[in-house]
Amino acid sequence: TTGTDLTYQWFKGTEVLPEQTSAIVASQSGIYSVKIKKGIVEMTSAPIEVKVTPVPQTPVITTTGDLAFCPDEKVNFSTAVSNDLTYNWFKGTTKIQGSVTSLDVNQSGSYSLVVNAYGCSAKSEPVTVQVYSSTSTECTTGLNPNQESIQIYPNPFKGEFTLETSQLNQGSTILELFNASGAKVYFQEMDQISGKTIIPVANPGFYTLRVSNKDMVQTFKVVGN
Repeated sequence: TTGTDLTYQWFKGTEVLPEQTSAIVASQSGIYSVKIKKGIVEMTSAPIEVKVTPVPQTPVITTTGDLAFCPDEKVNFSTAVSNDLTYNWFKGTTKIQGSVTSLDVNQSGSYSLVVNAYGCSAKSEPVTVQVYSSTSTECTTGLNPNQESIQIYPNPFKGEFTLETSQLNQGSTILELFNASGAKVYFQEMDQISGKTIIPVANPGFYTLRVSNKDMVQTFKVVGN
């Protein structure tokens, strides 16, 4: 209440607050009241309880699978579970799923997770997913357009893929397979100029196969799932 010749004393519980104005800002939990005085007359308000809830910890999205892949594949998102939180998944600014802590994604986009507790929320760092076109070099199957004597199948593969060669020049041909980080995970030197070679790959992901001899070097993108 405001009025002429009024003085004010605010309290948080039994603690006397320094404010002596008709309005204050409360930012801490507690029970607040105010004593108003005019001359020898004073009145104390009914108490009001303020509850300040903590902001939830920023959620972290854990990914299982590659963030860039071919059509018909997916990546799984998950986060830590808490009974105090509610969950909302977003693609860009659009809510796509709520009330779950795990999500399968098969579309390109920027994804984030917002958790809520008692009216307060926190948002994760975004995770970007890229789904290649089925005609892109990362997903094409069969003959390399620049070298008809080399064929790779299946692509995408699971566990292993076959390299079929024919009519290569005389001399040794070197096979090198590199993972997405650039580490060499397979090496073989072939003496034959034609035939089929099965290349085992233990882990899913994106790989680059380099086939080289004295006359040519060809590279191929292969995908394991």
